[in-house]
Amino acid sequence: MRKLPVIIAAAAAIALLAAPNAYANTSSATLCLTNDNTQCADVKDALFRDQTPIWLYDQSDANAAYFSELVTVPGVCDGDTDNGCVAAAGWFPFTDHTMDESLDGYNSAEIGIKPVPGAYFCVGEFGGSVILKSSSSCTSDNPYTTWIVDGNYLINVERSNTKDLIEVLAAQGSSNKTYLQTAELTSSGGIFWEKWTYGFGR
Repeated sequence: MRKLPVIIAAAAAIALLAAPNAYANTSSATLCLTNDNTQCADVKDALFRDQTPIWLYDQSDANAAYFSELVTVPGVCDGDTDNGCVAAAGWFPFTDHTMDESLDGYNSAEIGIKPVPGAYFCVGEFGGSVILKSSSSCTSDNPYTTWIVDGNYLINVERSNTKDLIEVLAAQGSSNKTYLQTAELTSSGGIFWEKWTYGFGR
């Protein structure tokens, strides 16, 4: 099964995205909590610069709560040669190949995250914090800015590699101005809100 890689990016295109390992632009959509769709991902204080945190903000007042999806191939590969996976490339993109195997399929997609109108930034992770990264980081082979869509979960590749477990985009609560972070995927609920809804469709 194949997982097409994608990146959520600002609606405004940037020159970097024309590179071979970059993404193609698609339509924009909000990125909101599945269980509280009034709270959406937003750039703190609409401050578009490197390291600015991403937080929750009420959708009606959000400054940058829209994203566009960018698509590239190959996606998550289990080491086979079908579905766009190349034998020489082997496993992709996790260092723990069991993650590649478990996520290899049509229902997942490789993504990154970029806010509108922040044309020169994308959303990445560093030390578990979710922040803006400069455009030089917005490539399909950068694990810090690469996320895997798996249903309503957004899995960060770098943090999952570092922790050796599935780490997803999360918020510790649904209050306005709650900072986004990564957290271990859990089926038991816990203190983190981990499910996201957006309008891209596949």
